[in-house]
Amino acid sequence: MTKVLQAERRTTIEVKSYRVNEQIRRSPVRVIGVEGKNLGIMPLQQALALAREAELDLVEVGPNETPPVCRILDYGKFKYELQKKQRAQAHHTKVKEIHLRPGTGKHDLEVKINRAKEFLEDRNKVLVVVEFKGREAAHVEEGMRVIQTVIGSLAELAKVENPPRSEGRQRIVCLLGPRVEDKRPKEKERTPEKVPPAGISRQSVQLGTTPKEPAASVRSGGVDEPHTATLQPPA
Repeated sequence: MTKVLQAERRTTIEVKSYRVNEQIRRSPVRVIGVEGKNLGIMPLQQALALAREAELDLVEVGPNETPPVCRILDYGKFKYELQKKQRAQAHHTKVKEIHLRPGTGKHDLEVKINRAKEFLEDRNKVLVVVEFKGREAAHVEEGMRVIQTVIGSLAELAKVENPPRSEGRQRIVCLLGPRVEDKRPKEKERTPEKVPPAGISRQSVQLGTTPKEPAASVRSGGVDEPHTATLQPPA
């Protein structure tokens, strides 16, 4: 296995740089005291004097504000706490290995697969290694079958980053990475809109009303005329 796979991927912790004490250029500044109290807006030299009296530092924490915001604090401790917080948030991706043989039994294979699941759930990568010894090297297809079984069992948790490949005649390797979940909200399935019959508008369907059928007509002299009832006065 290459050195890249053997080494852990470490995240470099870089702390944002702040202007401190005489590095601060703008004046006046808004000053936040040791206890977090707003001390108001004052000339830079006055703010520096307050920091010196408290035997602390004046740190520009809001350079883009008008006026800039500065805090009186212990810069060394402040920087250490930032590094500690960022280090806790950073994830160190490691490459873990599981070793198999072409003739690995069903029970032992399940144990290895469960171990690989734990690695993936911890957001680590898994290098699946099938090793051949002696005459086993003549049955490469058995090694491929074992690796495909592992890939299939881990399909919900892992994606194939490097497909199975032979490294000489002694082993086959495959690199699996944790599958990233899609956190985007799923779109709701849209119910197909019903198409109204010919002659009926969509608005009528939505309101639950349909146009009334036309009155019956009688034929007179070859021409259809509307039929209307005539009321007779009582005798």
